[in-house]
Amino acid sequence: MKIALGLGLTEEAVHFAAQLGVKYAVWGMQEFQTRGRSWVELEVLLQARDFFAGAGLELRVLEGFPHSFYHQAMFGLPGREEEIDHVCTSILNMGRAGIPVLSYQRGARFRLSAWLYERHAPGD
Repeated sequence: MKIALGLGLTEEAVHFAAQLGVKYAVWGMQEFQTRGRSWVELEVLLQARDFFAGAGLELRVLEGFPHSFYHQAMFGLPGREEEIDHVCTSILNMGRAGIPVLSYQRGARFRLSAWLYERHAPGD
């Protein structure tokens, strides 16, 4: 088992990890900017990996792609094939950057959360 810590790309975060003696990083991609793209570019992953490596940490896990990357695929909507291709590109780029684990978000949380806060079920 390897102990990792979820971190952002900040000096404060990596300093905290060093104080704890953690050697592995989980990047929650908080700082990730899509720039209109629906995949994670290799350059972005290499920059994150190198940032953590500069602090003595190994980036082992990406904690989920933005929901917008696979919204159509999750609901079986038109455009899903293109989204699946883009997610595959992101995963291939992770491999090229040496990041072995992707933690993904499961479920239709946005749609379900809208239903949970209504007084009546949709269609009533």
